[in-house]
Amino acid sequence: SYSAIKHAEIVLVIDDSLIDEKIVENLADSCVMVVNSSKKIKVEGFKGYIYCVDATKIALEELGKNLPNIALIGALIKASDEKIIKLDGLNKKIKEVLSSKGDNVVEGNLNAVRRAYEQVKKC
Repeated sequence: SYSAIKHAEIVLVIDDSLIDEKIVENLADSCVMVVNSSKKIKVEGFKGYIYCVDATKIALEELGKNLPNIALIGALIKASDEKIIKLDGLNKKIKEVLSSKGDNVVEGNLNAVRRAYEQVKKC
């Protein structure tokens, strides 16, 4: 959706080119935004917390594909102080759900999550 987000406590932004002032209207001052970006992000009028991680780079290196979603979840876990889901819980679920896809897929996803968790930084 390209419409403004309303009443969100957490926002994941897969493409940083979509960020503008309209996107952050009506967000709480305590909102956590995790952005897939290699650059520092600042959004005029946003008083919440912005965290950045280059999830695309991580996905390309670990999965061989531009699928940054799982890396963003790893970054979200860290940015939210594991209040939504624990890192161990996500890792367990990845192993459970992806085990039929082979060890390389499982390991790639686990590595993507771990790297994003370690590399996410407050912007």
